[in-house]
Amino acid sequence: MYNLFVNTRKIYSALCDEISKEIFLARVNASITGDCGFIESIPMQYRNLNADIQLFAHKLYEKNQYHLVVFGAGQNGQDLVFSLKKVPFFCFVDNNKKAEKDMRTGLPVYSLDEYKDKYDIENTKFVISVSDKVYVKQIIEQLKEEGVVEECIITIADWRNSSSQYFDLFTAREHEVFVDCGCYDGSTAFRFAAWCAEGGVTYDRIWSFEPDKNSFIKCKKILGALDKCELYPYGISNKAGKVGFCANGNENAHIIKAEVSEDALSEYIEVIQLDEFLKGERITFVKMDIEGAEYDALKGAAQIIKEQKPKLAISIYHTPNDIIKIPELLLELRPDYKFYIRHYSLLPNEIILYAE
Repeated sequence: MYNLFVNTRKIYSALCDEISKEIFLARVNASITGDCGFIESIPMQYRNLNADIQLFAHKLYEKNQYHLVVFGAGQNGQDLVFSLKKVPFFCFVDNNKKAEKDMRTGLPVYSLDEYKDKYDIENTKFVISVSDKVYVKQIIEQLKEEGVVEECIITIADWRNSSSQYFDLFTAREHEVFVDCGCYDGSTAFRFAAWCAEGGVTYDRIWSFEPDKNSFIKCKKILGALDKCELYPYGISNKAGKVGFCANGNENAHIIKAEVSEDALSEYIEVIQLDEFLKGERITFVKMDIEGAEYDALKGAAQIIKEQKPKLAISIYHTPNDIIKIPELLLELRPDYKFYIRHYSLLPNEIILYAE
């Protein structure tokens, strides 16, 4: 226990500004208590929110007489309700209703037809909680066909500040070499190239990794237009081998650390160790957003980190321990790293540790 306090103080001392310290303490308290209210209470001026998210927040918190209904009772919808306790959500509506009541939030769940029969749809605002943009468009059309006006449809299809996340705190240098772990749709690689161009520098190479088959196919088409970018269908871990993987074509596809389930979405993928795969390569910047596999992936990049001290942009919200374990590991490898933390969402997700 004593070591935990000592290491937590070391991490806190390595944080370089008040924004980082505020977010760090909120995340630690949320991890200890399980109460996401600590994160909800982070002042808006301490969050890096783009204009769309700020507009979403305004619509969500504005006073009105409408029922505020979450469309989508899955994980995203539950997280939205569970995290934003100050918002008076009324119920869930879901096209694939599986229960009368959501046990996590306590809110009732209706099909759209059931809701229409019971309540006045004209006095309802719908918050679409799903992140799949194709499905979001379908839901919007469905609601409009039922007479819901556009002003009463709130979308959060993009949960992140897509223009600056992973690049906020760094200055691009000549001959950057970028490692994108979990490239999903290829957009981060393009933003890296734009970040270099905005800084007036050229980059030498981009290494992109995406193990989900469907996402890999999309990335192959998209990244083919990007110069000096190589794409590989591998996951990242602390050692090479094969692991169970929940493949769904979405950004939450992830390595399964327990026994592989019989779920149709589960399969085996090949994972690599960055130290071995990139042996002899010069690396200046590593980004990891790999759904809870970041800690093991960083252990597999220990030599790169020790010897080259690349810039790092690492997600630290996927597991409760990430907020301590990941910066603790980095300080063991390079005690001279300095940290910043930024938060790109109204929810507990999209918290990024920057190390330089």
